[in-house]
Amino acid sequence: MPAKPPPPARMEPRAVGRRLKALREMNDLSASDCWRALNLQASAWSAYETGGRALPAITAAAISEFFGVTLDYIYLGDRRALPFDLARKLDRGEPKKPDA
Repeated sequence: MPAKPPPPARMEPRAVGRRLKALREMNDLSASDCWRALNLQASAWSAYETGGRALPAITAAAISEFFGVTLDYIYLGDRRALPFDLARKLDRGEPKKPDA
């Protein structure tokens, strides 16, 4: 059986994790806000956000609903169907608010 080809770079866990972190930060949420709202373990959210673990489809679907984004954005980085305000923030690369 031939070897399975690697996923496109934009689907690599680290790329997906960068998008998860950007979504979290653009919504002014902490990591604990996310893992609690999604009923995940803290270590699981951390692994997804850092790219240490591939994001399962069922979890991606829950994240998609939570943030109001498409699976295409989460897995592929496709911004075409993002809410306008969020797409603008991501395009501008607005920095995370400093911790108080």
